[in-house]
Amino acid sequence: MNELFPEWKNMENPPPLETKVTSDKMMLLTGQNSSFTIPHMFLPKSIDNHGNYIISLGQLCEWMNEQAEEAGVEVLPGITGDRVLFNEDGSVGGVVTGDIGWKKDGTKHDHFSPGITIKAKQTIFTEGARGSLTEGLKKTFSLDKDAVSIQHYGLGLKEVWQVAEGNPHFKEGHV
Repeated sequence: MNELFPEWKNMENPPPLETKVTSDKMMLLTGQNSSFTIPHMFLPKSIDNHGNYIISLGQLCEWMNEQAEEAGVEVLPGITGDRVLFNEDGSVGGVVTGDIGWKKDGTKHDHFSPGITIKAKQTIFTEGARGSLTEGLKKTFSLDKDAVSIQHYGLGLKEVWQVAEGNPHFKEGHV
């Protein structure tokens, strides 16, 4: 955030970063009712939360979308990229979106609409982990030829808890 928006704390419409992490603890669960705390000195820097914020990723993405659109970026949520367009020199020149309006049996609905061609000077691929267009670009341009190791992905699960006011186990800013 500091790199993208150095003055974000003073913006008229600041990002939804409200709860700063004030403390954190890593625990290893060893049984149904047992655990032990791992001392900070044994934890990798990558999981140190000091200076971070507890956020709603959805709210932050909405805010980032607003900032991008104000900067003149055309954001197309819910539109899938079906294939990459290449310029004559071999560089990426845009995408073709997926067709919409197919029936389950593979025939066209009355409201069928073929994919559209979107040409751009810059195309940013935000497909998430293992996106099909991105994977194709990695092969086309040998983007992972110098990779030390292949990428690994994990599945994250999230729970949202509502904690009663005054709950002695809740400490705002604690991760």
